[in-house]
Amino acid sequence: MPGYADKHVNLKYACPEQWLYSRERVQDSKGETSPCAEPLRARTFRTVCRNLVESDSFFRANFSWGDRQILDAATGRGRALGSTSRPVALATSHHLAYLAARTAA
Repeated sequence: MPGYADKHVNLKYACPEQWLYSRERVQDSKGETSPCAEPLRARTFRTVCRNLVESDSFFRANFSWGDRQILDAATGRGRALGSTSRPVALATSHHLAYLAARTAA
């Protein structure tokens, strides 16, 4: 039995007063013409990152490795963005830095 393919890309981001969730549906591949085009999941992840960076909740690129990667993805850089583990890795990096900053304060 094949696994369940999630049709969304999600990013959960820790903020001082709340969590920010950025979620976008991966678009259908119909109409995809270029074989060298970026995978649809990676393109959707860029949109999720752009939503976060353009919000008032984004900390800054030098806050954590994950925040730098989120900014890179949002601005057309970055790699391995189609991986299903990428959003988790970036959110975890941000969250650990967030907790460390709160503990140090």
